[in-house]
Amino acid sequence: MKKLISVLIVFLMVFVGCKKNEDTTINDSNCRITKITSNSGGNVSVLYFEYDENQKLIRFTSSYGRVYTFNYNTEGYLESSTHNENAPDIAKSTFDRNGSIITRTISYQNDDGIWVDTDFKYKYELNPNGDVIREEYYHLDDDEIWHMVQYSTNEWSNGNMMKMEYWQSVNDNFELMHTITRQYDDMNNPSAPLKNTLLFDVTKNNVISGRITDSSGETNESTFTYEYNEKGYPSMITFTDLSGSSGQTISEYEYSCD
Repeated sequence: MKKLISVLIVFLMVFVGCKKNEDTTINDSNCRITKITSNSGGNVSVLYFEYDENQKLIRFTSSYGRVYTFNYNTEGYLESSTHNENAPDIAKSTFDRNGSIITRTISYQNDDGIWVDTDFKYKYELNPNGDVIREEYYHLDDDEIWHMVQYSTNEWSNGNMMKMEYWQSVNDNFELMHTITRQYDDMNNPSAPLKNTLLFDVTKNNVISGRITDSSGETNESTFTYEYNEKGYPSMITFTDLSGSSGQTISEYEYSCD
């Protein structure tokens, strides 16, 4: 599992790049990521990506057997997704869009094949550009009342998420737990086919450094260095945790371009 997490850290951080809109192509080159191979301390992990005829991501799998699927409505927005992260259990997320608000509910399939709702859900607020500016996490109590227990806010500039604050409920009051700040390059980020899919903070450019500051003032910094292909997209990424806790991960990206 630790090997897979190393791959997903790089995958998710890179896909904090490319501003969300209705276009699902990478500029004019129409490229799609097909494979990411990551090496973390000699442990090699692979992610494989599959797309439909509209170039929307419909499935990605890992070399450790994890499978994620994505389904869209007639307007092209994400409608549901499934994953087997807790195999053999299968989880399904359902997305309900109402203007600038998206509500995500989660259910699990029991031994009888019946989908059972969980007691938590998420709400995402989007700005006019489709960027996530607020995420809320809710828990259902024994009286069937939903309570917000965590939330985060994102600040954006020029299509890039520059700052995120994470707040958590403590004794009925919300306290700031940590703050994330990031810096970016000025190159193309390869996440265009994932717009309206992953609901991560998809940005215009690639993250080159990040800093997490917790409530006590302690910091953890990380860096990303890139090699680019002829179309200006990352072909190799080196992620370095400067605190030393996660070490270094090197990832190679493969594309299919029309």
